Amino acid sequence: MEQHLDVHQALSYLKAGYALSPTNEEKRISYRRGKVILKGENDTILIDPYVFLDLYKDSFFRLVEDALEEDIVDPIKDREYYSWRQ
Repeated sequence: MEQHLDVHQALSYLKAGYALSPTNEEKRISYRRGKVILKGENDTILIDPYVFLDLYKDSFFRLVEDALEEDIVDPIKDREYYSWRQ
C-alpha cells in the first residue's frame, strides 16, 4: 500500500534520509546539508526547507522505493576518487 505524506511529514522523512516524489509530479526530492533538493529529468534545484513547505503546502508525497544506489553520492568515496588529482 502506497503511503501519502503531507508536506510536514514529507520534510521529516527527507531529513531522515528518505527520497520522496510528489504524487502529481515526476520529481525526486531529497535533503542534504540543510537544503531540499528537487531533481527533475533535466534540472536540479536547491531550496530552503521553509520555501519547500510553502511551495508544496497543498501537495502529497510518496516514498521513492526504486531509488538506485548510484544516485546517492557517498562523500568518502567521492573524496577518494578525486584525491588522485592532488
